[in-house]
Amino acid sequence: MAPTATNSPSGGEVHALNRTPSTLAGSAPTEESLRAQIEQQVQVLLCYAAGEACAKDERTFKEFEKGLIPRVLELGKLLVCLFLCLREKQVTEGLGSHVEIEGRRYHRRPPQPRNLNTWFGVVRYFRTYLRGPATKEGRTGL
Repeated sequence: MAPTATNSPSGGEVHALNRTPSTLAGSAPTEESLRAQIEQQVQVLLCYAAGEACAKDERTFKEFEKGLIPRVLELGKLLVCLFLCLREKQVTEGLGSHVEIEGRRYHRRPPQPRNLNTWFGVVRYFRTYLRGPATKEGRTGL
């Protein structure tokens, strides 16, 4: 997710993160790619705070703070994505292609994209599901 600059209502630039082609195509971001994006967003924050976007920085504190909020929220979303990525890795690390629970066999399915509403905004993440056998009511998952 490379930052792109857009204009904010206060007249400054807001660096929004776009969805990457891999997430749109259905593949989960890696820990390494998320760490790189976090480092990049921290650099964006440092440049913004130092006023490097403007040759002559005449922002008031109110303008600075107003522009800082969306940038910090983007960083928060990336950190939540990293947390979820690491938990997914931890949970699925020792998981085989299937699991038996109480005599029922559940098959591992590919990670599915999901959206999660967080304090920082909506976060897209990927979650592995285990699907059980079909019943007369339909498929049941775990």
